[in-house]
Amino acid sequence: MGRSRFKSLREVLILIFLLVFSVNAQELTHELSNCLKELKIKKGDPRLLVLTNAPYVKLKDIDSSKLMSIIEKETGVSYSKNNLWFYHSQQNAPFNVVLFLKDKGEGIVLSYDGKMFKKHLFNLNNDDSLRELIKTRKEAFSIISILDAWANGAPYDLLKCAEFHNHLCPGLLSGYFIVKFIQEYYPLQEGQRYIYISCPPWCKDDAIQVLLDLTSGKRGLYVRDLSEEEKEKLPDRNVAGVFVLWNESHKEGKGVIISFNWDVVYQTCGVDRKALQEDPIMGRVKINRCLLKKDVKKEDLVKVLKEVEVSETVLKGLLRGSNPYKLFGLEG
Repeated sequence: MGRSRFKSLREVLILIFLLVFSVNAQELTHELSNCLKELKIKKGDPRLLVLTNAPYVKLKDIDSSKLMSIIEKETGVSYSKNNLWFYHSQQNAPFNVVLFLKDKGEGIVLSYDGKMFKKHLFNLNNDDSLRELIKTRKEAFSIISILDAWANGAPYDLLKCAEFHNHLCPGLLSGYFIVKFIQEYYPLQEGQRYIYISCPPWCKDDAIQVLLDLTSGKRGLYVRDLSEEEKEKLPDRNVAGVFVLWNESHKEGKGVIISFNWDVVYQTCGVDRKALQEDPIMGRVKINRCLLKKDVKKEDLVKVLKEVEVSETVLKGLLRGSNPYKLFGLEG
Protein backbone atom coordinates (compact mmCIF):
# COMPACT_ATOMS: atom_id res chain seq x y z
CA MET A 1 0.00 0.00 0.00
CA GLY A 2 2.82 2.42 0.94
CA ARG A 3 4.65 1.81 -2.33
CA SER A 4 1.43 2.32 -4.28
CA ARG A 5 0.81 5.68 -2.60
CA PHE A 6 4.41 6.72 -3.25
CA LYS A 7 4.06 5.81 -6.90
CA SER A 8 0.83 7.78 -7.18
CA LEU A 9 2.36 10.83 -5.53
CA ARG A 10 5.32 10.69 -7.85
CA GLU A 11 3.03 10.50 -10.87
CA VAL A 12 1.07 13.52 -9.61
CA LEU A 13 4.28 15.53 -9.14
CA ILE A 14 5.46 14.62 -12.64
CA LEU A 15 2.08 15.65 -14.04
CA ILE A 16 2.25 18.99 -12.22
CA PHE A 17 5.77 19.56 -13.56
CA LEU A 18 4.67 18.83 -17.12
CA LEU A 19 1.65 21.07 -16.80
CA VAL A 20 3.76 23.97 -15.54
CA PHE A 21 6.20 23.48 -18.38
CA SER A 22 3.35 23.24 -20.85
CA VAL A 23 1.83 26.51 -19.64
CA ASN A 24 5.17 28.31 -19.97
CA ALA A 25 5.68 26.83 -23.42
CA GLN A 26 2.21 27.88 -24.59
CA GLU A 27 2.66 31.37 -23.22
CA LEU A 28 6.03 31.76 -24.91
CA THR A 29 4.61 30.52 -28.23
CA HIS A 30 1.79 33.05 -27.99
CA GLU A 31 4.06 35.93 -27.00
CA LEU A 32 6.58 35.23 -29.76
CA SER A 33 3.79 35.15 -32.31
CA ASN A 34 2.57 38.54 -31.09
CA CYS A 35 6.09 39.97 -31.28
CA LEU A 36 6.39 38.96 -34.92
CA LYS A 37 3.07 40.66 -35.62
CA GLU A 38 4.17 43.85 -33.86
CA LEU A 39 7.36 43.90 -35.94
CA LYS A 40 5.21 43.23 -39.03
CA ILE A 41 7.25 40.26 -40.15
CA LYS A 42 6.70 36.56 -40.66
CA LYS A 43 8.52 33.56 -39.27
CA GLY A 44 11.86 32.99 -41.00
CA ASP A 45 12.33 36.59 -42.17
CA PRO A 46 16.03 36.84 -43.15
CA ARG A 47 16.32 40.25 -41.49
CA LEU A 48 15.51 38.84 -38.06
CA LEU A 49 17.97 38.17 -35.25
CA VAL A 50 17.00 36.59 -31.95
CA LEU A 51 19.19 37.18 -28.92
CA THR A 52 18.49 35.32 -25.69
CA ASN A 53 20.01 34.29 -22.38
CA ALA A 54 17.97 31.06 -22.38
CA PRO A 55 20.92 28.63 -22.12
CA TYR A 56 22.07 30.27 -18.88
CA VAL A 57 18.93 30.83 -16.80
CA LYS A 58 16.35 28.68 -15.03
CA LEU A 59 12.63 29.29 -15.19
CA LYS A 60 10.70 27.97 -12.16
CA ASP A 61 13.33 25.29 -11.70
CA ILE A 62 13.01 24.37 -15.36
CA ASP A 63 16.10 24.51 -17.51
CA SER A 64 14.96 27.17 -19.95
CA SER A 65 17.25 25.86 -22.69
CA LYS A 66 14.39 23.39 -23.28
CA LEU A 67 12.44 26.37 -24.58
CA MET A 68 15.03 26.96 -27.31
CA SER A 69 13.17 24.59 -29.63
CA ILE A 70 10.08 26.77 -29.24
CA ILE A 71 12.05 29.93 -30.03
CA GLU A 72 13.50 28.33 -33.16
CA LYS A 73 10.16 26.86 -34.25
CA GLU A 74 8.16 30.06 -33.78
CA THR A 75 10.68 32.53 -35.23
CA GLY A 76 12.50 30.43 -37.82
CA VAL A 77 15.96 31.42 -36.58
CA SER A 78 18.81 29.04 -35.83
CA TYR A 79 22.40 29.11 -34.68
CA SER A 80 23.56 27.67 -38.01
CA LYS A 81 21.96 30.60 -39.85
CA ASN A 82 23.89 33.08 -37.66
CA ASN A 83 20.65 34.71 -36.56
CA LEU A 84 20.28 33.10 -33.14
CA TRP A 85 22.75 34.32 -30.52
CA PHE A 86 23.12 34.17 -26.75
CA TYR A 87 24.50 36.20 -23.90
CA HIS A 88 25.68 35.05 -20.48
CA SER A 89 23.69 35.84 -17.35
CA GLN A 90 23.12 34.55 -13.84
CA GLN A 91 20.85 31.54 -13.43
CA ASN A 92 18.30 33.56 -11.47
CA ALA A 93 18.14 36.39 -14.00
CA PRO A 94 14.89 37.01 -15.93
CA PHE A 95 14.47 34.93 -19.07
CA ASN A 96 14.86 37.25 -22.07
CA VAL A 97 14.23 36.88 -25.77
CA VAL A 98 15.07 39.83 -28.02
CA LEU A 99 13.70 39.99 -31.57
CA PHE A 100 15.56 42.47 -33.78
CA LEU A 101 15.21 43.65 -37.38
CA LYS A 102 18.57 44.52 -38.88
CA ASP A 103 17.44 46.88 -41.67
CA LYS A 104 15.03 48.94 -39.57
CA GLY A 105 16.87 48.74 -36.26
CA GLU A 106 13.58 47.92 -34.55
CA GLY A 107 13.38 45.40 -31.77
CA ILE A 108 11.34 43.96 -28.92
CA VAL A 109 12.65 42.70 -25.60
CA LEU A 110 10.39 39.91 -24.36
CA SER A 111 11.09 39.16 -20.70
CA TYR A 112 9.69 36.60 -18.26
CA ASP A 113 10.41 36.83 -14.53
CA GLY A 114 8.65 33.62 -13.51
CA LYS A 115 5.28 35.36 -13.09
CA MET A 116 4.46 37.26 -16.25
CA PHE A 117 5.77 38.31 -19.65
CA LYS A 118 6.71 41.93 -20.30
CA LYS A 119 7.65 43.66 -23.55
CA HIS A 120 9.77 46.67 -24.36
CA LEU A 121 10.02 48.14 -27.87
CA PHE A 122 13.17 49.98 -28.97
CA ASN A 123 15.01 51.23 -32.04
CA LEU A 124 18.75 50.74 -32.28
CA ASN A 125 19.07 53.72 -34.63
CA ASN A 126 17.42 56.13 -32.20
CA ASP A 127 19.55 57.31 -29.28
CA ASP A 128 16.53 58.47 -27.27
CA SER A 129 14.99 55.03 -27.63
CA LEU A 130 18.22 53.40 -26.48
CA ARG A 131 18.50 55.69 -23.47
CA GLU A 132 14.95 54.75 -22.49
CA LEU A 133 15.90 51.09 -22.78
CA ILE A 134 18.94 51.75 -20.60
CA LYS A 135 16.77 53.39 -17.93
CA THR A 136 14.31 50.51 -17.77
CA ARG A 137 16.40 47.40 -18.43
CA LYS A 138 19.31 46.25 -16.28
CA GLU A 139 20.71 44.16 -19.15
CA ALA A 140 20.29 46.96 -21.72
CA PHE A 141 24.00 47.27 -22.57
CA SER A 142 24.27 43.51 -23.16
CA ILE A 143 21.38 43.72 -25.62
CA ILE A 144 22.42 46.94 -27.36
CA SER A 145 26.09 46.13 -27.76
CA ILE A 146 25.63 42.59 -29.11
CA LEU A 147 22.80 43.53 -31.49
CA ASP A 148 24.82 46.48 -32.75
CA ALA A 149 27.89 44.31 -33.27
CA TRP A 150 25.90 41.70 -35.20
CA ALA A 151 24.28 44.39 -37.35
CA ASN A 152 27.72 45.82 -38.14
CA GLY A 153 29.17 42.51 -39.29
CA ALA A 154 31.13 41.45 -36.22
CA PRO A 155 33.02 38.19 -36.89
CA TYR A 156 31.81 34.94 -35.36
CA ASP A 157 34.68 34.57 -32.91
CA LEU A 158 34.17 38.10 -31.58
CA LEU A 159 30.49 37.41 -30.99
CA LYS A 160 31.48 34.28 -29.05
CA CYS A 161 33.65 36.49 -26.84
CA ALA A 162 30.74 38.89 -26.36
CA GLU A 163 28.46 35.99 -25.41
CA PHE A 164 30.86 34.86 -22.69
CA HIS A 165 31.59 38.40 -21.49
CA ASN A 166 27.88 39.27 -21.45
CA HIS A 167 28.33 42.28 -23.75
CA LEU A 168 30.70 43.86 -26.25
CA CYS A 169 32.82 46.79 -25.08
CA PRO A 170 36.11 48.45 -26.10
CA GLY A 171 37.88 46.54 -23.34
CA LEU A 172 36.78 43.21 -24.78
CA LEU A 173 37.75 44.39 -28.27
CA SER A 174 41.24 45.20 -26.99
CA GLY A 175 41.58 41.57 -25.94
CA TYR A 176 40.39 40.49 -29.38
CA PHE A 177 43.08 42.60 -31.07
CA ILE A 178 45.72 41.32 -28.62
CA VAL A 179 44.88 37.70 -29.39
CA LYS A 180 44.96 38.29 -33.14
CA PHE A 181 48.38 39.91 -32.71
CA ILE A 182 49.67 36.97 -30.67
CA GLN A 183 48.32 34.39 -33.11
CA GLU A 184 49.99 36.06 -36.10
CA TYR A 185 53.35 37.11 -34.67
CA TYR A 186 53.86 34.51 -31.93
CA PRO A 187 52.22 31.30 -33.16
CA LEU A 188 52.79 28.21 -31.06
CA GLN A 189 55.51 25.84 -32.14
CA GLU A 190 55.47 22.12 -31.48
CA GLY A 191 55.52 21.37 -27.77
CA GLN A 192 54.63 24.93 -26.72
CA ARG A 193 51.63 26.36 -24.91
CA TYR A 194 50.55 29.88 -23.99
CA ILE A 195 50.48 31.23 -20.47
CA TYR A 196 49.08 34.73 -20.01
CA ILE A 197 49.72 36.92 -16.98
CA SER A 198 47.16 39.70 -17.13
CA CYS A 199 48.50 42.77 -15.39
CA PRO A 200 46.47 44.84 -14.79
CA PRO A 201 43.18 43.01 -15.44
CA TRP A 202 40.37 44.39 -17.56
CA CYS A 203 37.71 43.12 -19.95
CA LYS A 204 40.37 41.96 -22.43
CA ASP A 205 40.94 38.87 -20.32
CA ASP A 206 37.62 37.31 -21.30
CA ALA A 207 38.50 37.46 -25.00
CA ILE A 208 41.87 35.88 -24.19
CA GLN A 209 40.12 33.09 -22.28
CA VAL A 210 37.73 32.32 -25.12
CA LEU A 211 40.08 32.58 -28.11
CA LEU A 212 43.23 31.04 -26.61
CA ASP A 213 41.40 28.59 -24.32
CA LEU A 214 43.26 29.91 -21.29
CA THR A 215 41.53 29.79 -17.92
CA SER A 216 42.69 30.15 -14.35
CA GLY A 217 41.32 26.68 -13.59
CA LYS A 218 43.58 25.16 -16.24
CA ARG A 219 46.56 27.25 -15.10
CA GLY A 220 46.64 29.17 -18.33
CA LEU A 221 45.52 32.64 -17.23
CA TYR A 222 46.84 34.48 -14.17
CA VAL A 223 45.60 37.87 -13.00
CA ARG A 224 47.69 40.48 -11.22
CA ASP A 225 46.87 44.04 -10.28
CA LEU A 226 49.27 46.92 -9.71
CA SER A 227 49.30 49.68 -7.14
CA GLU A 228 49.37 53.28 -8.32
CA GLU A 229 52.97 53.46 -7.17
CA GLU A 230 53.89 50.46 -9.31
CA LYS A 231 52.08 51.94 -12.31
CA GLU A 232 54.00 55.19 -11.96
CA LYS A 233 57.28 53.33 -12.36
CA LEU A 234 56.32 51.82 -15.71
CA PRO A 235 57.56 53.39 -18.96
CA ASP A 236 54.15 52.66 -20.55
CA ARG A 237 50.96 52.86 -18.47
CA ASN A 238 49.11 51.01 -21.22
CA VAL A 239 50.76 47.71 -20.33
CA ALA A 240 48.38 44.81 -20.93
CA GLY A 241 50.30 41.87 -19.55
CA VAL A 242 52.89 39.23 -20.29
CA PHE A 243 52.34 36.13 -22.35
CA VAL A 244 54.75 33.23 -22.29
CA LEU A 245 55.33 30.65 -24.99
CA TRP A 246 56.30 27.78 -22.72
CA ASN A 247 57.85 24.43 -23.63
CA GLU A 248 57.20 22.02 -20.78
CA SER A 249 59.58 19.37 -22.11
CA HIS A 250 62.52 21.75 -22.35
CA LYS A 251 61.51 23.75 -19.27
CA GLU A 252 62.06 27.03 -21.09
CA GLY A 253 60.14 29.68 -22.94
CA LYS A 254 59.89 33.22 -24.22
CA GLY A 255 58.10 36.00 -22.36
CA VAL A 256 56.62 38.93 -24.26
CA ILE A 257 55.46 42.13 -22.54
CA ILE A 258 52.80 43.99 -24.50
CA SER A 259 50.77 47.18 -24.25
CA PHE A 260 47.52 48.32 -25.84
CA ASN A 261 47.46 51.87 -27.20
CA TRP A 262 44.21 53.44 -26.02
CA ASP A 263 45.26 56.86 -27.30
CA VAL A 264 45.06 55.55 -30.87
CA VAL A 265 41.59 54.16 -30.17
CA TYR A 266 40.25 57.47 -28.84
CA GLN A 267 41.85 59.48 -31.64
CA THR A 268 40.68 57.14 -34.39
CA CYS A 269 37.14 56.98 -33.08
CA GLY A 270 36.86 60.65 -32.15
CA VAL A 271 35.90 59.96 -28.55
CA ASP A 272 37.00 62.13 -25.66
CA ARG A 273 37.83 60.30 -22.43
CA LYS A 274 35.87 62.78 -20.33
CA ALA A 275 32.82 62.51 -22.61
CA LEU A 276 33.04 58.74 -22.34
CA GLN A 277 32.76 58.99 -18.57
CA GLU A 278 29.69 61.20 -18.86
CA ASP A 279 27.88 58.86 -21.24
CA PRO A 280 29.61 55.48 -20.84
CA ILE A 281 27.11 53.26 -22.62
CA MET A 282 26.62 55.28 -25.80
CA GLY A 283 30.29 56.23 -25.78
CA ARG A 284 31.34 52.59 -25.71
CA VAL A 285 28.86 51.74 -28.45
CA LYS A 286 30.42 54.49 -30.60
CA ILE A 287 33.91 53.03 -30.09
CA ASN A 288 32.64 49.53 -30.83
CA ARG A 289 31.14 50.69 -34.12
CA CYS A 290 34.31 52.54 -35.02
CA LEU A 291 36.62 49.60 -34.38
CA LEU A 292 34.33 47.26 -36.32
CA LYS A 293 33.87 49.55 -39.31
CA LYS A 294 37.18 51.36 -39.69
CA ASP A 295 40.33 49.77 -41.02
CA VAL A 296 42.03 49.65 -37.64
CA LYS A 297 45.09 47.43 -37.69
CA LYS A 298 46.11 45.39 -34.68
CA GLU A 299 49.68 46.52 -35.27
CA ASP A 300 48.59 50.11 -34.60
CA LEU A 301 47.14 49.11 -31.24
CA VAL A 302 49.30 46.34 -29.83
CA LYS A 303 52.95 47.03 -29.07
CA VAL A 304 55.73 44.75 -27.88
CA LEU A 305 57.62 46.44 -25.06
CA LYS A 306 60.13 43.72 -24.32
CA GLU A 307 61.00 40.09 -25.00
CA VAL A 308 62.77 37.97 -22.39
CA GLU A 309 63.94 34.41 -22.03
CA VAL A 310 62.00 32.57 -19.35
CA SER A 311 63.53 29.82 -17.26
CA GLU A 312 61.60 27.50 -14.97
CA THR A 313 62.69 29.62 -11.99
CA VAL A 314 61.46 32.82 -13.63
CA LEU A 315 58.18 31.18 -14.59
CA LYS A 316 57.59 30.10 -11.00
CA GLY A 317 58.20 33.69 -9.88
CA LEU A 318 55.65 34.92 -12.42
CA LEU A 319 52.99 32.44 -11.42
CA ARG A 320 53.44 32.94 -7.68
CA GLY A 321 52.42 36.56 -7.83
CA SER A 322 55.54 38.63 -8.42
CA ASN A 323 55.19 41.93 -10.27
CA PRO A 324 56.02 40.70 -13.80
CA TYR A 325 57.40 44.05 -14.94
CA LYS A 326 59.75 44.35 -12.01
CA LEU A 327 60.83 40.74 -12.53
CA PHE A 328 61.67 41.54 -16.16
CA GLY A 329 63.38 44.86 -15.40
CA LEU A 330 60.83 47.04 -17.16
CA GLU A 331 60.42 49.60 -14.40
CA GLY A 332 61.68 53.06 -15.19
